[in-house]
Amino acid sequence: MFDRNSSDSHGFSAASHEVPGFEQDGSLGHRHADVEIHCWDQPVQFLLAGRKLDLPAHRLVLFWAGNPHQLIRPSDQELRQISWITLPFAWLRRWKVSGEMMGELLSGRALQPMQGEGWEKRLEEWVELIRSGGEGQEIASLELQALFMRMQREHRVLESSTQPSELPLAVEKALLWMLEHFKEAETARDIPVALGYNPKYMMTVFSQHVGQTLHSYLNQLRIMEAQRLLLQSEESVTHIALECGFQSLGRFYAAFRKTCGQTPRQFRASLRSQSSGD
Repeated sequence: MFDRNSSDSHGFSAASHEVPGFEQDGSLGHRHADVEIHCWDQPVQFLLAGRKLDLPAHRLVLFWAGNPHQLIRPSDQELRQISWITLPFAWLRRWKVSGEMMGELLSGRALQPMQGEGWEKRLEEWVELIRSGGEGQEIASLELQALFMRMQREHRVLESSTQPSELPLAVEKALLWMLEHFKEAETARDIPVALGYNPKYMMTVFSQHVGQTLHSYLNQLRIMEAQRLLLQSEESVTHIALECGFQSLGRFYAAFRKTCGQTPRQFRASLRSQSSGD
């Protein structure tokens, strides 16, 4: 799937392809700052935040990919087919997903819809819509929002066969606080201060368990929101920069280019080109 050493966000993306198993090599796997949704064509063993999970075939699984995760090599060495979607965790705040469900995801739980049939086909359709860009992405995002609303009412947590590697309470509180207040914090040091923690302690423990600094994660949330506004609104780039919590246009451009590899205007233009079929 993704580079196991990466902790960056993959944004709203999707694919379907064959993968070999991975030998469990003592590491806990790779991670990135998104929600991941996937479905396998055969049963597999999967490691998530120190938990070994037996994933059934043709069943949707959701988890926060900020926790280390990886496929464990199947005993028969055959290729497995996977369909997957990643979406920014910040979208769950915008969709008003409950704090309880977000807490389950942040703590390393893998969740499934209670109704298990037919999701493989739906996931394949969402993958194609997301990859088509433009209107297709918008349709997929609305249908995924409906999935999360359904799961908020009723879902099940996959049981594990090993002891979990839990996030420290300080890290979980920081993640949830940033989802609600990322536009308000002027600097990353505002986060531990608001939560009553020693800044040096929180910054250290956050980096150890999430794989990136508080500052970089805060910027990722802001950039994800900026991408949404660039896609769904006609607001000026300056307005979007301030709306997302950046203190200056220069800082916004620098952070956006570092994350996306292009300027906000180039990003918006490429989306419009995709949606017009060019």
